[in-house]
Order: sequence, then structure tokens, then C-alpha cells
Amino acid sequence: MRFTEVRRIDDSLEVIWSYATDGQPAMTRERLDEYLNQIPRLDDNQRVTLVEAYTYDRPFFNVGLEDRIIPSFVPISQRYAARLAFAPGNETDPGDGSVIANDTDCGPSVTEVNGLPLIGAGNCEAEGT
Repeated sequence: MRFTEVRRIDDSLEVIWSYATDGQPAMTRERLDEYLNQIPRLDDNQRVTLVEAYTYDRPFFNVGLEDRIIPSFVPISQRYAARLAFAPGNETDPGDGSVIANDTDCGPSVTEVNGLPLIGAGNCEAEGT
């Protein structure tokens, strides 16, 4: 699975943070370009959380179908909060590119949890964020 929060800034989308499991790479700006047609239109400073799942499918009976991976891509708008903050730590960042965190989110203030920066908790000044 891969979880990613993106935010629209001017005319582009910025990856705020991304976390992937099972050897999947985290989302980067370059990879995000491949999904632009699946992401709904966002207003300036609006955010959306992208949830991707990959299901391995092996037919139960031998009927000529190949094994395959079925991808699922769901953009989720936060309902009761403007953003979903993420605090990557050393235990969740194995150094294989499965965690990406952009600490330039919305403002100079950095909130910490247990001494680690809380990504996505910046001080946005735009209304509705």
C-alpha cells in the first residue's frame, strides 16, 4: 500500500508526505504526474490523501488466466480536519525510499511529536485549509 498527502500550490501539486509498504517506493513529484488524471480538481492550498492498494490475484482454477496484480487508487478528502499530519521516525524510514516527507509545509512553525517533526501540521494562512 502507499499513502500520500498532496496539496495544490498555484498551478501544481506538491507531495507533503508519502509512506509505502512492502517495498513500494514512496510517491514523488515525478511519479505524481502519472496520476494527475485520477486526482480531482483542487483549489489553492486544498489537500487530498491518496490511498493506493495492490492486490495479488491468482485464479483458483487453471482456466488460462495469468496471475496479476490489481491496482486500486482512491483520493480521499479529509472530512473533519484540513490535513492528516504524519510523523516519520527512524523506525519507519528504512532508507529504501519508502518514506518521503516535505517539511516546507505552509509555514515556518514546526510541530514536534516525541522530538520528531510532524509533517503536514504547518500554519497555512489560506482560508478553508
